[in-house]
Amino acid sequence: MTPPESFGAAVLQALGGHRRPRRIGAVDPSFGSHLGQALAGRRSTSVAVPPPRHRMWAAILTGLLVCAGVFTVTALNPGDDDGYAVPCADGSIRVSVPQTFQPTFTALISRYKGLCPSLDITTLTAGATPGPEADASFNLDGPSGVLAVVPYVMVVNTATEIDSLTLAQIRSVYQQEAANWAQVTGNGPDTRVTLVGRRSPSLDRTVFERSVLGAPAPAEGSADCAVGLPEAEPVLCHRNSPDELVDVVADIPGSMGYAPLTAVDGKPGVQAIKIDGFAADDVSIRAGNYPFVGRLAFSPRDEPVDGTPLADLYEYLRSDQAADILRRDGFFPCADIPNC
Repeated sequence: MTPPESFGAAVLQALGGHRRPRRIGAVDPSFGSHLGQALAGRRSTSVAVPPPRHRMWAAILTGLLVCAGVFTVTALNPGDDDGYAVPCADGSIRVSVPQTFQPTFTALISRYKGLCPSLDITTLTAGATPGPEADASFNLDGPSGVLAVVPYVMVVNTATEIDSLTLAQIRSVYQQEAANWAQVTGNGPDTRVTLVGRRSPSLDRTVFERSVLGAPAPAEGSADCAVGLPEAEPVLCHRNSPDELVDVVADIPGSMGYAPLTAVDGKPGVQAIKIDGFAADDVSIRAGNYPFVGRLAFSPRDEPVDGTPLADLYEYLRSDQAADILRRDGFFPCADIPNC
């Protein structure tokens, strides 16, 4: 029979050194074998009632096993978040986030802080160039650290009666080569062209210039988007946010602008148009046929060091749990996109 001292050592061997896995269920297989050996040493062919001292050790064993079970469940299920175990380094991080991504980032961080309440994350609003005070920033132009593809659309007032334009036609409009939609499409409405863009600095504007225009966007010509300009001239005005831009497009017949798809879906008075015959849908984006996309990337100011808050946050942002939130908010995680 295994003496109490060696039995206790075997139980401690079973428990000792057991590291927390990344996911619930990935339990160290050696735990069972060590514990089995410990229990095997307690078997007896005798039916005699154990002496009091051994009954005491049996009670201690029961207490140890209960405590071990509580310890194991607690270690494997931090935050009770679908069984996801995440590294949690204490500290603080300042992250620069563009307007387009802020609601999604808030949801991501809310879930992450539920797992890691001791981590303090401050969100800074990003322009085209993140401030030097940020420890990390999100940008929409890749190419490294890319987490997801962000679909953008050209959005028109529904009275414009246009559902598709080529890249060449869009560039022509922004080069102010036509003041009337009939001149653009040959069969469009006899309505003046009003273009609504984003004021600089704007990461949405940067994506538009890179993906669609292939050149800088023209300067603003009208602060109020229409009043006082001759009908023979196209109108170009700017707004500070995607929601403001979409609202202006909804109000002015003949207007067109650009915005993330998530800012346009479900809004009355506007519609997203196809570009070169491709819509901003799953099939076209996954196939790489739709041209107007940003690439959401996480860019630390310095190289993340393992075991630091920055490295742990980056690992979380690439997890399946983060990908679920990205999908819910209309982004396409790189796990879903070839050559992301």
